[in-house]
Amino acid sequence: MLALVLWIRNTYGVIWGISLVVLLALPVYFRTDMVLVHLSILLASVLFSQSIVGAIQVCRQSLMTRGNPGRKAALVQTKFVPAVVLGMVLFGQTLYVGYYFVRNFLGFPF
Repeated sequence: MLALVLWIRNTYGVIWGISLVVLLALPVYFRTDMVLVHLSILLASVLFSQSIVGAIQVCRQSLMTRGNPGRKAALVQTKFVPAVVLGMVLFGQTLYVGYYFVRNFLGFPF
């Protein structure tokens, strides 16, 4: 739930999340297990790669100065958590999930 709050920051993210749920719900509804397996792997890999790219972008934007126009307004407006801390938390979460995935599902001995 924390990941949803931190990662879905705009209308595009909400639409993308809803479409992800719909794409996964259709094979379950029609009981096509083989399609569900392959679609789940595809969507998980896209989601994982996008989370890595997004975490790097958030980290990069959080390290910019406040006057830089390339910095996103959502990071500037965070009042409770500094932008650098938010960027590092999101990047750390992504690295941890990546490590967990590689260790437990791909079987690499790390």
